[in-house]
Amino acid sequence: IGQFSPISIDWILNSDNNDYSKTMGKYQLGRIFVICFCVSIWFYIVMAIAVLYDVAQYIIESYDSFSTAFNYVFMI
Repeated sequence: IGQFSPISIDWILNSDNNDYSKTMGKYQLGRIFVICFCVSIWFYIVMAIAVLYDVAQYIIESYDSFSTAFNYVFMI
C-alpha cells in the first residue's frame, strides 16, 4: 500500500526529532493515516462511479418518455 500512497511516510515524519518514542509514534500515525487515506480515496471513487451510473440510467429512462421517468421516480 505504501508505494501506491499519494503521501509518503518520509514526508509525514519529522527527521529533525531525535526522540525515539515520539518518532515511532509519528511513524505509526503516519502509516495509519496513509493507509486510511488510500482506502477512503478508493471508496469515494467507487461510490462516485455507482452514483454516476445510476444518474446515467435515470437520464436514459427519462429520454424514453415522460411516463417511464415518472414511474422510475416513484419506484424508489
